[in-house]
Amino acid sequence: MTYLKLQKLNWIPEQEEYLMSQARFIAADCGRRSGKTEIAFRRMCRAMLQQHPTIDHPLYLWGLPTADQAKTTIWFKLLETFEPIMSICKTRDMTLEVQTGTRPDGTPTSSKLLVRGMMNAARVEGVGYCGVVLDEMSDMPPNAYLTSVFPAISDINCNGWCMLIGVPKVRGVGASFFKNKCEEWEANPSPQYARFHWTSDRVLPPATIAEAMSQLDEKTFREQFHASWETASGLVYYAFNEKTHVRELTANPSLPLLISCDFNVNPMSWVICQAGINANGTLDGAIHVIDEIRLTDSNTPEALDVLWSLWGNWKAGYHFFGDAAGAHHNTTSDLSDYVIMEQDERYKDPSTNMVNISVPSANPRVLSRIASVNAVLRNALGEVRLFIDPNCVALINDLKSVAYLDGMRNIDKRDASLTHMSDALGYLVHTIAPIGFDTMIQGMPLVV
Repeated sequence: MTYLKLQKLNWIPEQEEYLMSQARFIAADCGRRSGKTEIAFRRMCRAMLQQHPTIDHPLYLWGLPTADQAKTTIWFKLLETFEPIMSICKTRDMTLEVQTGTRPDGTPTSSKLLVRGMMNAARVEGVGYCGVVLDEMSDMPPNAYLTSVFPAISDINCNGWCMLIGVPKVRGVGASFFKNKCEEWEANPSPQYARFHWTSDRVLPPATIAEAMSQLDEKTFREQFHASWETASGLVYYAFNEKTHVRELTANPSLPLLISCDFNVNPMSWVICQAGINANGTLDGAIHVIDEIRLTDSNTPEALDVLWSLWGNWKAGYHFFGDAAGAHHNTTSDLSDYVIMEQDERYKDPSTNMVNISVPSANPRVLSRIASVNAVLRNALGEVRLFIDPNCVALINDLKSVAYLDGMRNIDKRDASLTHMSDALGYLVHTIAPIGFDTMIQGMPLVV
């Protein structure tokens, strides 16, 4: 494959064994950015550019949970990798397919690779595959393998191989299934089955690992970079400890108030925060939650009035954060919540004559927002970067009580009094201290 554009790797022994394994069924649960997908990609390229021993026109499949992931993760990589030999390949951008032809050395091939999202896995059925890679298995429905892929590779003529790869996750639609397959294939004495496992710190630079430890809470770091199958906890904010995080706080008159808003009508839930500061007057990277506003059957103008009654004429100014849904019309006015804020003269910055508002165009994924909060509660280095005044009763109760539905990744919202204040906090934290895994790892080198 010397004529392909392949990424350079500094190999560790487990990776070489993974590349060269002759097992038909391979599971790889490895750390984030540790090379598992890159090496599976090499295996797929090698298969496509060799003559199949029994099939004249072999068909291969690379599946990811969604079509968007399939396109951004693998399709563009395929186009770049095969660019030197595009004269012997046909690509179909609309259907994400690559068809190979005669190799530069004269070896005839006629392989086709389909790149697909697997949420509707029935679309890949009805044909036989000589090889399949299912990537990001923790987020893939188990039936993608059980009812769609396994029968398709069991065709007597194909006798296809399959690789299940991904990062362990506590919560994911396919996490339990993927974990069970890793354990089952490792324990199977047949040479047809193999499991490979290594951690990110075997491959990534120490500085990258240190950065991840500072940005992720302990459980998430172990899961994402140590490829550890963590035990699921029922509590959403499992890093919260009342003795550690709740303390008397005093507002600093030299710092602006950071107000983050959840615009639920009942209850309307806002948190008032400030940046933490060291004894020498420098910012210490922490967030101090100094107050909260919780109103029943309320609206944005009323909440702004209450905020003014509590914290009016704050000389250092105000900065608003919150739910992206607040940019749409609210339930009591033809104006959006943020337009109402923008028009309130009391909160305008004298230097710009504008109200300072920082709101994303769309809300972050719920699990990314939760991970951001857990990371500031306690990161993998043991650092605590969030403190809460004891008068924030609703927020403290949220952090102690909000839980997942049993066996699911969805938050239990049956108690209407819960989740809103912690949501408000999450919007602020994710804006000023985001981590979302896909965002955080962009630009991280694959190898030392």
